Amino acid sequence: LKKEIAREMGKSGKTHGLSKYKLYDVHRQMLRRCYNKKSKDYILYGARGIRVCKDWHNIKLFFKWAKESGYREGLTIERISSNGNYSPKNCTWIANELQAKNTRRIRWIEYNGERLSCSDFCIKYNLKYRSFMSSLNYGNSIEKIMRNK
Repeated sequence: LKKEIAREMGKSGKTHGLSKYKLYDVHRQMLRRCYNKKSKDYILYGARGIRVCKDWHNIKLFFKWAKESGYREGLTIERISSNGNYSPKNCTWIANELQAKNTRRIRWIEYNGERLSCSDFCIKYNLKYRSFMSSLNYGNSIEKIMRNK
């Protein structure tokens, strides 16, 4: 009935026509995490003060930024600083498999000018993960661990 009335009044009932795109869901989920207190993810985003920049509340402006910044299907939005807001200066697009490695739980280390997660470091240098983590947690430096390898 609502659609029929809108049609009769010369309105199509469409708002932006973008809901058929995957990027629409990305936008919706981003807003949900930050503003919907009933969302299971709100505690990790909105409750921590993570917000979406004012311009991105307008879905057309978000789509414009996404296309200009390299968005394509299969990529996910990534906040460069996990404590920063969703904004053009703090966001980029990365593959889903990389997204899983970029959480606050991941421990990052620097060695020989390279930044790796502990699990990737162990794979690269053929180390046993549990032994490596125990040694790190005991207070040994990466250099000492590598010398005693």
